[in-house]
Amino acid sequence: MASATNCSFTLNPEDLIIPLFCGHDPRCRVINSQWALETAKDNVIRFYPVVGVLENFEDTLKVLEKKLPQFFRGAEDIFNSTLFDIFKKRKDPEVPNLVRKKLDEALETENNFYRWVKNRLTEQVMSLL
Repeated sequence: MASATNCSFTLNPEDLIIPLFCGHDPRCRVINSQWALETAKDNVIRFYPVVGVLENFEDTLKVLEKKLPQFFRGAEDIFNSTLFDIFKKRKDPEVPNLVRKKLDEALETENNFYRWVKNRLTEQVMSLL
């Protein structure tokens, strides 16, 4: 295992989320582009009734069942009866602070987009109550 002081990585737009939601414009592949971030957010609002978050999987299922019942009716019940134990046992890997700091700096807009999607999902769950 490499030490945190030797941490190096290469960012490829194909490995990131913003380009997937941004579109085919070449500006969508510019890493940490504010334009690509805003375009991705606009596309989510326009074209995606739900964008799930794995760590909030149960909330994702609740919103999917409500917004797209023709595809997801009963999904939460199936999850709770068959997959819940697998998710409950999952542990996040430990990431050294220096590595986390380098990744946070390199992926600033990706993290911004992730937090925005997660907040959107939370708002959708709250609207169901």
